[in-house]
Amino acid sequence: MKNWLLGGLYLFVALSSLSGVLFGGAAFFLYRFYDDRDPSRAVICEKSGGTAPECAMPESADKVLDALITCGIDFFDVLKEEKAVFLHVRKVFHVNSYGDGQHRETNVIFRQPIEAYGLRLTGYTHSASIPAFIWKPTRYSWGFQVTGLPEEAARAIEMRHPQIEKFKEFFGAWIQESAFTAPASFSIVFHRNEPFPGTYLECKAGEEVSASLGKLPAVSSLFQLTGM
Repeated sequence: MKNWLLGGLYLFVALSSLSGVLFGGAAFFLYRFYDDRDPSRAVICEKSGGTAPECAMPESADKVLDALITCGIDFFDVLKEEKAVFLHVRKVFHVNSYGDGQHRETNVIFRQPIEAYGLRLTGYTHSASIPAFIWKPTRYSWGFQVTGLPEEAARAIEMRHPQIEKFKEFFGAWIQESAFTAPASFSIVFHRNEPFPGTYLECKAGEEVSASLGKLPAVSSLFQLTGM
């Protein structure tokens, strides 16, 4: 009887040791698996086959607007990461105009409005203003078109971020005072002469930010365009 109990004890200790080794190995594997130079959710979900906890987080148009209003170039990384929100693309238009240089604009029209901050996003646009003289730098802008008036969009952003600097009307645009000296400025403007007139939430990059961006990303990398 004592031999039977002793044997059972040895077996329990052996199994416990083995499970500890297996658990430790699994933990080390997961650590190595997620210790990646690119920690974005898209990469994590691809590597894990959609089983990582990050994959349970829903894509968020609010997160995209959070990035837009800061006017950092990381906005494009966030937009790529959250592109599943904007699957309903109806049409893409490219417009070139000439005057004192060249203006290239791309408009992405959504099949149905996307909700963010209580606003309804109807499209995305980005543009490059290329001066006629080579020594002058190209300047970029990007943002979304929304329904409603600029002041309504300004209030919606302020409600979302109560601590944000307040917007003020300045010659038809709603901006923050800090925008006048910012390397890239956010504004809310009603464009009447655009191919798609309406209210735009847009970032206008100065020389330094435009140069650091290099060139605007192709819309095919920002949105799922297949099946339009």
